[in-house]
Amino acid sequence: MPRTIETLAGADSTTGKIGTIPAAGTVYVACPVSDLTKRVKWIASANKAFTVQRYVAESNPLSCTLTLADATAVDDGDTCILNGLTFEADTAASHANRKYAVGASNAATAANLAALLNDATYGLPGFTAVVEAVDATDVITLVATTGTALQFGQGTSDANEIAFADTTLAKLMVDGAAVADAAATGNTGTLGAVTEHENDGFVPVLGITNNDGADAMTAVVKAVRFAA
Repeated sequence: MPRTIETLAGADSTTGKIGTIPAAGTVYVACPVSDLTKRVKWIASANKAFTVQRYVAESNPLSCTLTLADATAVDDGDTCILNGLTFEADTAASHANRKYAVGASNAATAANLAALLNDATYGLPGFTAVVEAVDATDVITLVATTGTALQFGQGTSDANEIAFADTTLAKLMVDGAAVADAAATGNTGTLGAVTEHENDGFVPVLGITNNDGADAMTAVVKAVRFAA
């Protein structure tokens, strides 16, 4: 019986749509857990040399914070990009255009952005957004439900308007040694480099790092799940 190969991260993924991975950057990819996840074959391909590292987690670990600072409030026209989707601040909300309203304070703006991110049709698929007001900043926490990758792009906003912090790594347990300097499989004619992963019921996670210190890397991460 043919095995199902799932695309968990890449431009064509529905649960982990990502753009290029910046120079020396890392993207974490989570494999959905089911009764078919005792063993996973990861298949990673890229147009540059890369390193992969296996991890496990107790639950889907993909998470981040988006911090809006009152001293440098989000302005009309500011954008940020999450998993290839552009979310834009505007004078009025238009979820169908992925626009959220700039409020009278960043607390209001953060609430409006979180509401857009949680929109079932036009929000960020596979993630839930929660707002927490902290002194002079307003923090949106994004946690994964069914998401398999998480990537942020600054867009037209400044980092002191919308600041991104990936909080995934703190939830991961390293599982074995890294596989360093994998060939740029996109240039060899193969479908990718396979990494075996026995996870025994934990959530399997693969970190893929761009080994190029200067240029971005295009990558695709797929997985095949096995019951034993």
